[in-house]
Amino acid sequence: MRPALLVIGPSRSGSSALTAVLSMRGATLPAHLMPGGKGNERGHFEPERLERVNTAILAALGGGYWDPIAIPPAWFGSAEASTFTVTIAETIAAEYGDAPLPIIKDPRLCRLAPLYLAACAQLGLKPCAIIPLRHPGSAARSLSARDKTPAETAELLQVIELLNAERHTRDIPRAWSRYADLLEDWRSATDAIGAQLGLVWPACDAEAIEAFLTPDLRHQSVEEAGPLATHLYETALSDDEAAIRAEFGRIRAITDEHDRLIGPWQSAWRGRLAGLEGITKQQAGRIKQLEDEAAAATRRRTEAEAHWTWRITAPFRRG
Repeated sequence: MRPALLVIGPSRSGSSALTAVLSMRGATLPAHLMPGGKGNERGHFEPERLERVNTAILAALGGGYWDPIAIPPAWFGSAEASTFTVTIAETIAAEYGDAPLPIIKDPRLCRLAPLYLAACAQLGLKPCAIIPLRHPGSAARSLSARDKTPAETAELLQVIELLNAERHTRDIPRAWSRYADLLEDWRSATDAIGAQLGLVWPACDAEAIEAFLTPDLRHQSVEEAGPLATHLYETALSDDEAAIRAEFGRIRAITDEHDRLIGPWQSAWRGRLAGLEGITKQQAGRIKQLEDEAAAATRRRTEAEAHWTWRITAPFRRG
């Protein structure tokens, strides 16, 4: 089976730089890449078409990129999930063809990885996960600076995405990679990833990598975050896979129970919000209709005032 690299890491974790470097070590990027943007001027190195699919999946579930609401694990076994899996598989096939080492990166994979594992199975690909790690203080600050995300929400996303990345990659080969290590010694960092996954990189464009990894890639450097985010990050840095699984499992059991208890309340409020949004849309439509009617009445008056009969009858109107 051909390996397929899935870069599954929290937002602003250095996953773009890591994916770019691995592409220079021989991994194949998709045919259509997302263009660069604020905070990622050199590019996101994400498959544009798969990003659109992922966004549509989250929207169908009532969420979005910045939405911390959990996806129920049972949903991944639903008919709707199976339909999305087929779409993902078809898109991967179209974007990567028979590339010997495709690499797929999108922070949304932290939540949607089970669909990608199923799509890889359909395509006869062997999925291998790479989980990039960056101090949650730096990552959250970077997300807030780029997208104006509230600090607490940015940190919450770091926690949720890292917990999900660990959950969804337990049954496949995976490698943990610290962003700081990539910036300090890219060769050792990528060799370590290859060793963890049992891969030998097919190429090494050292000159291109050195030119790419400039100091300005370190947008934020904040080594301070809340205790939960910090603990998860420090646990993930351990070389003891059994300890990582045990501690992440312990914490996830607590967060899963929290999600179970708060889920009905969140659903109720989301329903109320949807209702209010519907009313607001109706009112906006009515306001637009009244504005159009007022504009039409003004035009009719202007046209009437310009007509010769309006001028002739003016004295009678004053009387």
